[in-house]
Amino acid sequence: MRPFTTTCLMLAAAVCPAQAPDLRAVPLAGSKKDDLALPLIVSSATPSAAARLNAFLQLTYLDGLAKPGMKDPFSRVRYDFNRDGSGSTSSLSWSASSQGRLLAIQIAGESMGAYPTETVDDLLVDCVHGQPVAARDLFTPEGLKALGARLATLRKAKLRQTIQSEQRGKPDGDVQDCITVQQDALKEQAFDRVQDLRLDAKAMAFPASLDLPHALLVCDVDLTIALPRAELAPYLSVYGKGLLDSALPAPALPSAWASRVFTGRIGAAPVVLHLTRDADGTLGGAYAYAKQGAAIELSGTMKDGGFEAQESAANGDITGRLAFRENGVQLQGAWTSPDGKRSLPFTASAE
Repeated sequence: MRPFTTTCLMLAAAVCPAQAPDLRAVPLAGSKKDDLALPLIVSSATPSAAARLNAFLQLTYLDGLAKPGMKDPFSRVRYDFNRDGSGSTSSLSWSASSQGRLLAIQIAGESMGAYPTETVDDLLVDCVHGQPVAARDLFTPEGLKALGARLATLRKAKLRQTIQSEQRGKPDGDVQDCITVQQDALKEQAFDRVQDLRLDAKAMAFPASLDLPHALLVCDVDLTIALPRAELAPYLSVYGKGLLDSALPAPALPSAWASRVFTGRIGAAPVVLHLTRDADGTLGGAYAYAKQGAAIELSGTMKDGGFEAQESAANGDITGRLAFRENGVQLQGAWTSPDGKRSLPFTASAE
């Protein structure tokens, strides 16, 4: 979760092509220029997909769902973020565009705490199913490995060019120190990261920079590499090809996933979950009861062909456990209280 208190929001509306459901991003109804408001994903054709994406954004950036009728959904976050009296402030700006069956949202944040910090999140969204899309969804395992190796080669070459350019400029002491840091990074760091994805009309960019402590960020280098979409074909999965090319049949959700939103019930209570899954089976994320809104953290792992996750409140207390199995896009299992004395059925679906 990101501890943002937003004081500025700019949103560029984006509409998926006619071949795809009409998902689009718009300002929250009734919001004004300087209001603290989330963008809203809307669709007349697939309202359930839009609802899943709104829940995903809220669980990711609000630490909980904005409940129906809530005038200021950021009030809870603003209170939590400033409760230490540090006076930290943040701003958040959004832009959105679309290609094929993908909606691309870029979130740029600025915060002031002990150090000024800038972050950029690049999110890709499946317009057909209303799901976040990660690199492991778009590319095959073999393609992801080959793409990472290619990016590493290109990024190292870009870093070498930067170092050579700095050396030709007769560097002073500070620049020479940065050259040393960059040369060390060239020897010690991996450059095969394929995580954040940035999309435009003709290319996909893979943002990256050096892994440096905050005090050395002045020496950082932008190692973003952009590849034409035509060159990505050998690396793409069937799902990825179907999302990038709206002329192909709409793809089904893949059985393997890295980030997914589920809606369902614990007992009789409606819930929304955003789950992340690492390649080693580690499970993370959060969920919220629709009537309560507050996010409940989840962490767990795969066990005996299913998943077991413990949930925790904001103060770190264990408040329950979820155990479930996956069947296609369905989850089925049970929620159990910390003492094991109470159990409720759990079901959820990604569609």
